Amino acid sequence: MSFTKKLSLGTAAIALLAAAPAAVYAQETTGGVRGTVSADGAPVSGASVVVTHVPSGSVSRVTTSANGGFNARDLRVGGPYTVRVDAAGYGSQMVEDVYLALGAPANLPIVLNSGAADVIVVTASASMFTDIETGPAARFTADDINGLPSISRDPRDVARLSTFANLDPENSDAISLAGSNNRYNSFTVDGVAQNDLFGLNSSGFPSENRGPVSIDALAALSVEIAPFDVQYGGFTGGTINAVTRSGDNDFHGSLYYFRTDDSLIGDSSRGRAINFSEFAEETRGGWLSGPIIEDRLFFFVSYEEFDRAQPLFTGPLGSGALNERSGITQADIDEIINIGNTVYGLNLTNFPDASLGSLDEKLLISLDWNINEDHRAKLTYNTNDGGSVQERSDRADLGTPSTWYNRSEATETLSLQVFSDWSDNFSTELTISQSTQDTGQDSVDGSDFAQMDIELASGSVVSVGPDFFRHANALANETFQFKLRGEYVYDNHVISGGYERRTQDIFNLFVPGSEGSYDFGSVNDFRNQVADSLFYQNAVTNDENDGAAEFSFTLDTLYLQDEIDVSDRLTVAFGVRYDRYSTDDAPTANANFLGRYGYSNAGTIDGLDVIMPRASFNYEAPFTYDASFADFSVTGVTLRGGIGRFSGGNPLVWISNTYSNNGVSIDSVFVGGPIANVDAFNVPAGAQGALTAGDGSVNAIAPGFDIPSTLRASLGADVMFDMFDSNDWMFTVEYLHDEQANAPFWYDANCPAAGTSPVDGRPIYNCNTDRQDIVLTSVDMGQSDIWSFELEKDFDNAISFWFGYTNQNVEDAHSGTSSTATSNYSDYASFDRQNARVSTSNYEIQHDFKLRLGWSHAFYEDYETRVEMFVNHRSGRHFSYTYDYSNGDANQYRNQSPFGIHESAADDEGTLLYVPMTDGTGNVTLTSDPLINYTAGFDITGFNEYLQRTGLINYAGEIAPRNGFDSPWSTRVDMRFQQEIPAFFPAAARGVFYMDIENFGNLLNDNWGRFEQVGYEYFQPVVEIDNIDPVSGAYLYDDFRGDAASETRVSTSSVWQVQFGVRYQF
Repeated sequence: MSFTKKLSLGTAAIALLAAAPAAVYAQETTGGVRGTVSADGAPVSGASVVVTHVPSGSVSRVTTSANGGFNARDLRVGGPYTVRVDAAGYGSQMVEDVYLALGAPANLPIVLNSGAADVIVVTASASMFTDIETGPAARFTADDINGLPSISRDPRDVARLSTFANLDPENSDAISLAGSNNRYNSFTVDGVAQNDLFGLNSSGFPSENRGPVSIDALAALSVEIAPFDVQYGGFTGGTINAVTRSGDNDFHGSLYYFRTDDSLIGDSSRGRAINFSEFAEETRGGWLSGPIIEDRLFFFVSYEEFDRAQPLFTGPLGSGALNERSGITQADIDEIINIGNTVYGLNLTNFPDASLGSLDEKLLISLDWNINEDHRAKLTYNTNDGGSVQERSDRADLGTPSTWYNRSEATETLSLQVFSDWSDNFSTELTISQSTQDTGQDSVDGSDFAQMDIELASGSVVSVGPDFFRHANALANETFQFKLRGEYVYDNHVISGGYERRTQDIFNLFVPGSEGSYDFGSVNDFRNQVADSLFYQNAVTNDENDGAAEFSFTLDTLYLQDEIDVSDRLTVAFGVRYDRYSTDDAPTANANFLGRYGYSNAGTIDGLDVIMPRASFNYEAPFTYDASFADFSVTGVTLRGGIGRFSGGNPLVWISNTYSNNGVSIDSVFVGGPIANVDAFNVPAGAQGALTAGDGSVNAIAPGFDIPSTLRASLGADVMFDMFDSNDWMFTVEYLHDEQANAPFWYDANCPAAGTSPVDGRPIYNCNTDRQDIVLTSVDMGQSDIWSFELEKDFDNAISFWFGYTNQNVEDAHSGTSSTATSNYSDYASFDRQNARVSTSNYEIQHDFKLRLGWSHAFYEDYETRVEMFVNHRSGRHFSYTYDYSNGDANQYRNQSPFGIHESAADDEGTLLYVPMTDGTGNVTLTSDPLINYTAGFDITGFNEYLQRTGLINYAGEIAPRNGFDSPWSTRVDMRFQQEIPAFFPAAARGVFYMDIENFGNLLNDNWGRFEQVGYEYFQPVVEIDNIDPVSGAYLYDDFRGDAASETRVSTSSVWQVQFGVRYQF
C-alpha cells in the first residue's frame, strides 16, 4: 500500500520569486516549466511529467528525453500548478504550489528515489527554481499590481518600478525605457501590439492619457529591455508585455470605486500657493470570471470607467494656475475675449468658466477554451474609448480656452490565440488580431474660424481661436496582425521559428492653418480688425479634406532560433530575425522637388529590410563563498548576457509626413499687412486664390534612408547570499550598451550654405523663406551605456525590500520629440540643425534611485493589513541654453533666424547660445568679447551674474552644449494603505479599503516633493540676438531675459494627493 508524504522545502512560495524584478525569457503571453529528472546521479529518460493548473484543471503531459529533460510550454501565467513525475522503478514525485511568471519558464530539477513506492509531495520554494534569463527586465504579478501605490491606475505606474524605466510628468507621463524615445517602445496585451502604432501620442499608448486596459484586468506585466529571443521585435527602446486574467472552475469577481478631488490635494510647494480649481476624479469598475463548462470553457469580463474634471495648469497672473504667465493679466484676457465676442461674433470661453476634463471607458471580454489536453484557445475582445481636453499655446505665451481641444480616442481589438502540443516535442502558437484606432481633435469653442495671436503692451502674446494644428486633424488606423510560431525539442536543443505579418491601413487628415492664422500687433489693432499678417495653408482646392493622406504598409517577419542546454548549468541560444517592409502606395510626385534636388519626393520604405542576428547565454556558476564576518556567504551566482540587433517602434507618422506634405495637394500663402476688416470665419479670397498646386512645402525621405536599428549588448549577474542570520538576499548588476544604426535625422534641403560665423565657427545658411523641404534621412550616430544595480530581500516577518539604482550615459544625434517633420526639424537645440552631431540625449536621466518597501499582517483571522511604499529620487531632465531672436518680421510662419535658418516663431528659441569671452577677472563685460555687441541699455551686470550662477560662464568663448544642464533633482514618495474586512457573502468574500498617497513627502513638509523642469522643447532662452554685423560678423545681443522668462515649469505632481477606494471581491 502506498501512502503520501508531505515534505516542505521552505516557507517562501515561488510566487515571491516571480514578484521581484528579474529578467524574463521571451515576448510571451504564457509561462512554462522545464527541467531534468534524475535518479542516483543519472538522467531518467521516458519519465511521464504531468503539469496541472489546479484552478482550471488544464493538463499538459510531456515525456523526458534521453538526457532526462522535459519542457512543458504555453501554460497559463500564475497558478497554483502541480508537477507530477512518474518513472518505472523510481516511484513518483509531485511538486505543489508552483506559480509561473510571465514569459519566464521555471527550471525545475527533480530527483527521484530509486525503488521508492510512495508519492513524495513537495511544496515548492524559491530555492528549488532558477529562471532561464538573458537580458535585463522586470516582471510583476497580479499581487504586485494590487499593492501598487497609484492614483492614475495605469500600466505605466507598474512599469516605472523597473530600474530601466522613468516617467515624464510634464509630458503626459511618457515612459522612457533605457534612455530611449518614448515612441520607440512596444506595448502588447495578450501578445497583440496595443501601443500607438502610428506614433502620434507622446504617451506611446493609443490614448494620450491612459492605458488601453484596466490594471485590474491584468494577471501579469513585464518590462523587457534586451530580450534576445528572436520572437521579440517592434521596439528599439523596450517592450511592456501584459497578460490579462482568465476564468477558471470557480467564480471570482470584484467591484471597486476610487475617488479623489480638490479637497484631497496639496495647495502649496516651497511656499508657493497653488490654487486648484474645483475638480474630481472617479474610477468605477468591476470584473467577473468563472466557468461556462467545468474544466473546459471559461470567461472573464472587465469593465471600467473614469471621469475627471481637472484644474487649470496654465493661466494669467493672479489666476492661481499652476503655471502663471508673466506679462499677462486676467484683465488683458477679459478685454480680448470681449473683443472676440462683440466685434468678431465669436463665442469665446473665458478662464473662470473653463475646465479641463477627461473621460475613459474600457471593456474587456475573454473566453478560454481547453479544447483538449493538447490544445487550448483564448479569444479576447477589448475596447477603449476616451477623450480629454488639452491646453495648447505653442504659438503664443498663453492660449485662451478657445485654443484648447478635445482629443477623442477610440480603440477596438479582437484577437484569437491557439496553443497546441502536437507531440511531446513539437508545439505551436497561432495569434490573429484585428484592431482599429480612431483619433479626433476638436477645438472646444469650434474649429470653423481662424487662430488669432495678439501682442500685448508687455510684449507677451495671447492666442484666441482654434489651435493652428487643430484646424483639420483626424486619424484612422486599422491594423491586422498574424503570428505563427513553432517550437521543436530535440535532445538538448529547443528549435523555434515563426512568421509574423502586420498590415496597417492609414487615413490621416492633417492640414494645419486651413482656417487661417492672423497676427495682431496690439489689442487696439485686434479691436479695429487690422492684422499685421495672415498665414493660410490648405489643399489647393480650398477644401481641407482633399489634403488627407491614405496609404497602407505591411511588415513581414521571419525568425529562427536554436536554444541549447549545453549542460545543466549552461544554456546558450543563437538565432536571427528578419523584418521586411512593403507598400504599394507612394506620395504624390512633385516635379518641382525633383527638379530642385534631382531625386523624387515619392520615395517610400518599400523593400527596406533589417537582419537581426542575436546570441545569448545563461550560466549558473558553481560558485559559493563563506566569509568570516557577518555570517556572510554566497550561495549561488548566475551570469547571463547577450548581443543582438533590435529594430522597430519608430513612429509610422514620420513616414506619413511624406504622404501628407507632398507640395502638390497642399500649399500655403503669406499675406503681409496691414490687413483690414479681418473676418475670423472667412479667409480672404485673394489668399484662397493664391494657392498653387506643386509649389508647396515638401516632406520627403532621403534616397539613402534605411530602417533604424540598434545593436544591443548586455551582461548581468545575480548573486544570492546570506548574511546576519538572514537568507536569500539577491544582488543584481546589469550593464547595457547600445549603438544606433540608421538613426533618424531631419534637415531642410532648401538651405544653401552662406558662410561660417567668425564668432564661434557655426555655419550660416540662407534658407528659402517661401517653403521648407524637410527630408528624413539616416545617420549612424548615437550610443548609450547604462549600469543598473538591485538589492532585494523578502523577510520572514512579511516585510519586503527592494532597492535599485541606474546610471545612464545616453547620446544621440536627434531625440525625435515630435510627430511632424517640421517640428522635429526645429524643436531641438542645435547650433547647426542641418548636419547631425552627437550630444547628450533629451531622454537621459543620469542618476535614478528607487526603493520599494512592503509590509503585511493579519491582525484578525486572515484579513490582511498591507502597506506599500515606492520612493523615486532622480536627477533632473537635461536642457539647453539658447537664443531668442527678433528680426522684425511680422510673419511668424516665415521667419529666418540671424543664422539663416527657416523657423517658425514657436521654435525660434532652439539655437544654442554662444557665451561671450570674459575679461581678466573672469567676468563678461560690454567689451570683454570683441565680436559681441550689445544694444543700448543692455543689462550686462545681470547677464554676467546669470552666466556665473548657471554655470554658463564655464563655456566662455564657446557655444554652450546641447543638453549640458539639468533641471533640479526630484524626490517622490508614494504610499498605499489597504485593509481587508469580512464581506460575509459568499463565504470567501471580503471587502477592501484603500488609501493611496502620492508625494507623501510634500504632505509632511511643504519644501519636499517638488518636481520642476524646463518644459518641452527643453531649452531656456537667455538673450535675443537681433542680427549679425555684415562686415565683422559680430553678434548683437539684446533683451537679456534671465529668470523673468524662465521655461521651468512646476508640475502638479509637486503637491501631495490622496485617493480613497473601496472594493468588494469574492
